[in-house]
Amino acid sequence: MRSSLVWRGVLALVTGVIAVIWPEITVGAFVLLFAIFSIGSGVLEGWHLVMC
Repeated sequence: MRSSLVWRGVLALVTGVIAVIWPEITVGAFVLLFAIFSIGSGVLEGWHLVMC
């Protein structure tokens, strides 16, 4: 569980840095990034549920 929190924090930091450095990025790119994050998080949570 601790490693998933670390990955979520890293992803949040990277997203924030990209938004500040590259403001021309479209909302669609952030939506895609969030979708990938959500799917990955759901798969990992499901896997942890099955394994525990």
